[in-house]
Amino acid sequence: MAAGLRHPDWYLVAEQRFRRRAGIREVPQRFRREEFLVLWDALTGQSLRLGQRAAVFWRRLDGELTVDGLWRAMSRDPATAPTQREVMDWVLQLVSSGLILSDHALDPGALSDRSGKKRDRALEARAANPLSVKIPVFDPSGLLRASWPLVRWLFTPFGALLVGLVILAGITAAVLNLPALLHTADTSLLTQSGVLVLFLSYPVMKALHELAHGWAVLRFGGEVREAGVMLLLFVPVPYVDASEATTFPDPRARMLVGAAGILAELVIASLALLLWLVIEPGVEKAVLYSFIVMGSLSTLLFNGNPLLKFDAYYVLADWLEMPNLATRAGSFLSDLVLTRGLGLRPETRVEPDEARILGVYGAASLAYRLSLTLVIVLVVSKLFYALGLVLALWALAGSIVLPLAKLAKRGWKMAEGQNRKRRMLGRIAALSLLVGGLGGLVPLPFSARGEGQVVPTPAAELRLGASGMILPGVVADGLAVS
Repeated sequence: MAAGLRHPDWYLVAEQRFRRRAGIREVPQRFRREEFLVLWDALTGQSLRLGQRAAVFWRRLDGELTVDGLWRAMSRDPATAPTQREVMDWVLQLVSSGLILSDHALDPGALSDRSGKKRDRALEARAANPLSVKIPVFDPSGLLRASWPLVRWLFTPFGALLVGLVILAGITAAVLNLPALLHTADTSLLTQSGVLVLFLSYPVMKALHELAHGWAVLRFGGEVREAGVMLLLFVPVPYVDASEATTFPDPRARMLVGAAGILAELVIASLALLLWLVIEPGVEKAVLYSFIVMGSLSTLLFNGNPLLKFDAYYVLADWLEMPNLATRAGSFLSDLVLTRGLGLRPETRVEPDEARILGVYGAASLAYRLSLTLVIVLVVSKLFYALGLVLALWALAGSIVLPLAKLAKRGWKMAEGQNRKRRMLGRIAALSLLVGGLGGLVPLPFSARGEGQVVPTPAAELRLGASGMILPGVVADGLAVS
């Protein structure tokens, strides 16, 4: 048996007999000329996407053969021959998702604590993202079914045409009236009353946004069984879990579900703008302006920006036919740093065209997320210093410290597996010396600017080096005088 096929923990599963759970829906999907199988558990909302060889393994889990027997049977066919590591990964993924069952007790130290690990991962994800925390509240399926007859027509060709025309009219009106919109932002948006109106209008906008996602899922035969509140920058906004859309075989259906909320916000903002232009000043006009701002800026900065893992991200991933785009991009960049910077052998194998997409997207997403977090922290710290300080520490830990710790852990495991710990430690030492030398030995220019006040002594005199005439008037601060 080749050394590359073995796995040190193979004994944990080798004699286990697993069988598929009843009620698991299988949905075939295709990405970049490669076939996948999506498993969907309607009871738990769990889904898992399997490649071709993993799908063959899944379909042969009937409780008759042991895992070792399945591996040996698949190894006879070069087209499906897996390594023990791949089979271990498949088994652990299927067990942790609750999609397979066994008549034998699993090893308590290695496999039976999957619920605890899942909970730890969820807590870690929440701790790493100070911008949003989700709190499930209720099942919205009844509400969506009751309201579906009222909006069914929007998901027809006529409805799509009407939505497009409304958005086009809104964009045209915004371009033609841009000076008036900017002037209103300068005079009223950042006042106390303006911020209060924004705060009260935001949940209403987001409720319609999330309902649009739910209706789109319903349109293609899916179900939405979880709705709740997400604390976005500590502001409560509604959300719905539309994850069943990942099982839709048609990528256009998945893209429409992802884009439904964005389209809803753009339609609301366009209608609000058209009304804002014709009504007289008052409370109604201020409320309409808040919907204009939220439907445009929040779409541009958050939901409509694919660099964040919100709606537009899933639309882009389906359009590129690259599921798990953000995860793969992060893994690709980590692999690039560890291989190019620390001299380790690469573990992530991607096609050249995918490598360009993953590299560009990963770098752009990382830069945007860090910049956005920094801007939000600075804005909040100016308004609420203590809250801004806590948010800054939280963002620093989640955005920098935790990813670097994960990178170091992965690098150490790769170095151990490749017997390259000396090379890695040597490069880290050389890089540290280089950075320390640049920071401590190379002189850097330094300057500072601050406000001050010049107080002359009572007997101070001003002596001019040439004759001239002193003109009356006050000179503005900061201007040169000749």
